[in-house]
Amino acid sequence: MEEKKPRAGERLLALETESLLQRELLDNTARRNGEMEMIIYNLSRESEILKDAIQLMYEKLDAVIALSNDGTALTTDNINSKVTAQKVETLENGVKLGLEKGNIEKAEVAGVNSLIVSRELEKNGEVINPRLQFMVGRLEEGLASKFVGKSVGELIEGEGDKLDIEIIEIYNFIEQEIAPLDADPVIEE
Repeated sequence: MEEKKPRAGERLLALETESLLQRELLDNTARRNGEMEMIIYNLSRESEILKDAIQLMYEKLDAVIALSNDGTALTTDNINSKVTAQKVETLENGVKLGLEKGNIEKAEVAGVNSLIVSRELEKNGEVINPRLQFMVGRLEEGLASKFVGKSVGELIEGEGDKLDIEIIEIYNFIEQEIAPLDADPVIEE
C-alpha cells in the first residue's frame, strides 16, 4: 500500500502550528533575556553599594587607627572628622599631582574644561563639606552653565534646600599630546 501524503492544507496547517510554536519560544526567550538583564543590572548596583560600604568601613578603620595612634578619643565626631580630613587630603594630593604632571594649570575663570575645587555651605555660611571637586564638563548642561564664567571666591546659591557652593580654586585641563606608538616595538631579550 502506498503511503498517503498530506494535502497542501494539512502541510500549511502544520507549518502555521510550527511557526506559532517557534514564535512562542522566541517570545519566552526574549522575556527570559530581559529578566536576566534586570538581574545582572541589580547585581551590578548591589555590587557598587557593597564596594562603597567596604570603602567606607576601610576609611573609618583607618581613621580609628590614626586617632588611636594620636591618643585622641574614639568618638563618632572625631572619627567622622578624621575621615573627612583624610578625604580632603586625598583630593588635595590629586590636584597637586595633576599640577606636577602638567595635566592641569591654575585658572582665574571657570570654563567647560575646568576642574572646580569648592566647598558646600549651609545658607547661614556653615561649612558642611570642606572640599568638593568636579569637572565642569561632566555636569549636566544646566548645572554646568552656573559655573562657567565664575571666579574664585564666588558663591553659587543652591536652589530650595540645596547647599550653596563656594568656589575655592579653579584649574584648566591642559591638552595632552599622545605619543605615537612605534610600528615595530623593540623587544629586549
